[in-house]
Amino acid sequence: MPSIPVFSDSLIYGATTIFGYLNAVGGTKPTAKIRLAGDRQVTIELPDSGFAKTLAKSLYKDVTLEGEAWWYARSLQLHRFKASRIGTYSDAHSTLDAINALRTLSNGIWDDIDP
Repeated sequence: MPSIPVFSDSLIYGATTIFGYLNAVGGTKPTAKIRLAGDRQVTIELPDSGFAKTLAKSLYKDVTLEGEAWWYARSLQLHRFKASRIGTYSDAHSTLDAINALRTLSNGIWDDIDP
């Protein structure tokens, strides 16, 4: 039996943004642990300790990270992610704030809707 898998799943590579709950940040080679939708936990590679310190300010909150991703071709499941930038997501706004913003942008379409 060969030691190299004959039918290994190929990887797809591209730039993307991921969103999840930040559980941990740190390590000798800085990483972050993020819980994605569906309770899947992933380890994110971080560029350096300065990036990790900045990201740590969002510990135990939802965050977005921009970077390079590798997915398994068959399942499209995330295999690896290297962060390069912290996104601008903020959970400081409520659902009502979002509805009111839509109301403002929609030129009166939502005026008769009670959220």
